[in-house]
Amino acid sequence: MSKNKRSINLEKKANSHVGKKYNHLKILSTYLVDCNGKGYRKCYCVCSCGRSASRDLHHVINGTSKCCGCKVVERRTRSINRKYKGKVYGNLKVLTVYTPEFNPEYPTRERKRLFLCQCSCGNKSTHRYTSVTSGKARSCGCKGRKRKERSI
Repeated sequence: MSKNKRSINLEKKANSHVGKKYNHLKILSTYLVDCNGKGYRKCYCVCSCGRSASRDLHHVINGTSKCCGCKVVERRTRSINRKYKGKVYGNLKVLTVYTPEFNPEYPTRERKRLFLCQCSCGNKSTHRYTSVTSGKARSCGCKGRKRKERSI
């Protein structure tokens, strides 16, 4: 089956973007996807954070897709940091909010937001964001240790 001149030109044009970097995404390869008789180009990319992603080629080129999603997590974390920093939950005062760095060994869903807190006893501890805001985590563990000491 021979390709017509137009499809050959489109393929050359799409492949001309391979190796180029747009925002945080570097295009590794392009491929054609057939959707209801209409074809469009997608590309495999690697983000500056190290994660790979598959995106529509035109979204990467025109800047609609700027990263794999890692920058969105950072923006949300900054927003949450402004909202919760300094608040007190039980005996815990929130010092900062952070998301652990991306590790290829762990999937994205394992990257939970964490609060670095200071307990009323002076100890610093790390707790999950949801545990602190729901009231599940109320201290660094000192209150539980004191109760055990009293019962002995």
